[in-house]
Amino acid sequence: MGWWGIPLSVVWIVGVTNAVNIIDGIDGLAGGISFLAFSTVALMSGINGNMPILALCVILAGVLAGFLVHNISPARVFMGDTGSLFLGYMLGMLSIMAAKSSGSGNSLILVVLIAGYPVMDVGVAMIRRFIAARCEDQSPVGALHRMIVADNDHIHHRLIHRGLSHNQTCLLHYLVAASICAAALIVSKMSSIGAVGILLYLVLVLLVVLHRLNFLDIFMQPPARPERLASPAERCPAATTVGLIQSDEMLDHSLRNYPQQKIRFVTIANAEKNAQTHHDALIIYNDNSAAFDHDFLLSQKLAKSIASPVILVADEQQLKQIPQKYAGMNSIYISKKPVYIPAFLTELSWIINRKKSGNGNGYAATSPASATFANEKLLIKSLTGCS
Repeated sequence: MGWWGIPLSVVWIVGVTNAVNIIDGIDGLAGGISFLAFSTVALMSGINGNMPILALCVILAGVLAGFLVHNISPARVFMGDTGSLFLGYMLGMLSIMAAKSSGSGNSLILVVLIAGYPVMDVGVAMIRRFIAARCEDQSPVGALHRMIVADNDHIHHRLIHRGLSHNQTCLLHYLVAASICAAALIVSKMSSIGAVGILLYLVLVLLVVLHRLNFLDIFMQPPARPERLASPAERCPAATTVGLIQSDEMLDHSLRNYPQQKIRFVTIANAEKNAQTHHDALIIYNDNSAAFDHDFLLSQKLAKSIASPVILVADEQQLKQIPQKYAGMNSIYISKKPVYIPAFLTELSWIINRKKSGNGNGYAATSPASATFANEKLLIKSLTGCS
């Protein structure tokens, strides 16, 4: 590639480094994907007789295999940003070195396939954010900034929202990553025409998956349509304030940075003392299963003392253990983790408007979100209507 190879290599290494860090969203995902990638590079290097790269990849794969035993859900050990950034850097470097030493004429395709899943996931996320921003009439500069704003709408989030457990979601991603890695091994021994054919086939499969997960809906529902559903900001009255109690860092960031202007999220430090101040709704986030009973009792207490709806966010298994004797409190709502922000805001806005209009506290089975997100599971439910 001549002198172009240097800047492209820098961009690739930086991109893969951040991509692996970004996909580290659920237990075992980044570690498992990296294990498969390093194993692929090891096999490729062994076939081509590149012993130094083989040895390094075997060491990395072995370390990850031992780490994953303790990192699968429920995780007891975490890699953190330091670990994921290190793995991403090594994967970016080794993918270039392995492709170059393979002697194949498809080295560029090989580099992309070796780090295929992290690059694909981040690429889809950035394109989705850019298009969403442009559809909301944001400026090109604002849309570019939106591309790097974190959210919880990645592929693994949508799979979990559809009812898969963390381990099931990881297993599905492992199968996809393994297929891409197998394609890389095949491409290393194929002609350029065959390699392009496999790459086009993988792109086609990716489009089908994205369609099934509703990532392509934004192309089918342009904002110019007069019948489009109002955004959460348009549905909520002005000066709507929602209090966050024990909010998760990612949830807090996603709610505050989601493009809407009329819902103001504020953090409440001392819930029992400061929640008496007027809020249109309160969100209690349970981040520790051992403290679930405390958080549930707190939600009951607040629901009795204030007139605003209280929403408890917790793991599905914890929510299933709620005693039936508490099911008569219509003003308490429950939402399972992880929170899918667009649907969550839609239903939150509907609950707030319903409360302000005096139509009662109960949560009807046919909320606006049921129609808007027909392919998704209902997020927020009242205890009386929880099924």
